[in-house]
Amino acid sequence: MLVTSCTSSLLHEFSFLSERCHPVIKEDHVTNIYRMMVDIAHPSLYYIGLYKLGSPFREFCVQADLAAALIAEKIPTPSREEMEKDYQDTCKKNVTYRGLKPKNFHTVSWNYYDTVCKQTGQQQPDSIMAKKLYNRFLGNFYKDFFQFKRGIYKRLDSENFEVVYEPEVFST
Repeated sequence: MLVTSCTSSLLHEFSFLSERCHPVIKEDHVTNIYRMMVDIAHPSLYYIGLYKLGSPFREFCVQADLAAALIAEKIPTPSREEMEKDYQDTCKKNVTYRGLKPKNFHTVSWNYYDTVCKQTGQQQPDSIMAKKLYNRFLGNFYKDFFQFKRGIYKRLDSENFEVVYEPEVFST
């Protein structure tokens, strides 16, 4: 059993793994992984945090929950066929249907978090407010990369937040 944290946003060296269990990497895409983290050929090998775009800490949390549930046998490990089907479906959804390159396989979305949380029986904390805030933050990122981190936000409740401060460029 090996759980590895891939916190370097797709640095796929994996030099610590032997050739026998080294993942196949094509075009900056780790292939044959279930739920973007379980090596299908070696189902006791977990890659936590393989992402290209997403919310890394939320991803780490839901993936760690899934790995823990599988390791502790709190949920059944899917069959190889089920894992391969999930991988193929994810490839189609993240790459093929969107006309993107294989490296975009590792793009996570709220649907991914919801799916993994449902599988483990975990509930995403404040997911409605978090989605709204993330979408605001991401929109600001695309408007002005150099200022997007300057916003200050206050959580009002489980569904809403308030803008305390944002640079003027984001008010348009």
